[in-house]
Amino acid sequence: MMDLKSKRVLVVGLGKSGLSAAMFLRSQGARVTVSDTRSAVALAKEIPALLEAGIMVESGGHGLLTFRRQDLIVVSPGVPMDTPEVKQVVAFGLTVIGELELASRYLQGQVVAITGSNGKTTTTTLVGKILSDAGVPTQVGGTLVCR
Repeated sequence: MMDLKSKRVLVVGLGKSGLSAAMFLRSQGARVTVSDTRSAVALAKEIPALLEAGIMVESGGHGLLTFRRQDLIVVSPGVPMDTPEVKQVVAFGLTVIGELELASRYLQGQVVAITGSNGKTTTTTLVGKILSDAGVPTQVGGTLVCR
């Protein structure tokens, strides 16, 4: 597990998993900011809950200063790692991890992570079913199968 209390953490990409990651990080005591290229209007459903949780929101693009002022950056699966801001902070030596790596630091037991462009949900469900039918205690969440 990581000690996130009072750490400045940026979540890049605010899809369903990015929203969940931001809320989880906040529950761990992190000072969380989210950054998304979509406009505030496009994020109108997500923004109120984020602000109520004490999470800062940057919309309409990524600001390099927002990225540089962080202790940790968590990149959502839909955000390319060659995004200019991500590439630049990696070059500066800031810690950049994906959501799956974040999750793996808190999960106990064995983890099967499913990646790829298409079919992740179906494959994850199938792997979970196979393990469960084989008598292996299994939990399925997103694109992770844990036992």
